[in-house]
Amino acid sequence: MQNLASQIFVSLNKTDIGGETKSLNSIFEALKACKRENEEFLVPYRVGGRTENIAESVVDGLSNWITDNPSIADILTKSSQILVSGGAIYCTGGGFASGIIAHKIIENITNGISSGNCEVLENPHIINVSGMKYL
Repeated sequence: MQNLASQIFVSLNKTDIGGETKSLNSIFEALKACKRENEEFLVPYRVGGRTENIAESVVDGLSNWITDNPSIADILTKSSQILVSGGAIYCTGGGFASGIIAHKIIENITNGISSGNCEVLENPHIINVSGMKYL
């Protein structure tokens, strides 16, 4: 998650949000506070005296993270292959606790696939083996 947050930080620094200093820790807080409203994600990032939605920077950072990490791209491809073969994917880990991250990764894995099952386990921020009972 640290590497992904760093990519989001880089994407956020490409945008001008009032000349304020950005913080990696604040990115983690914004990802935790992520909400979905009217089919749109709100990732509230506090800048000075106002709150900015950094959803576009999150999506850009996630895309760069996948592109810059062939092993991540490979895992996503293999996950898609499991789904296309009728298998199931259960997602867990800290990144999946953020709605926008979970949504975009699942969207990537399931793109063009109508079979299989892909779901985020309950309390994904706690890496566990509770999903093993589904296998």
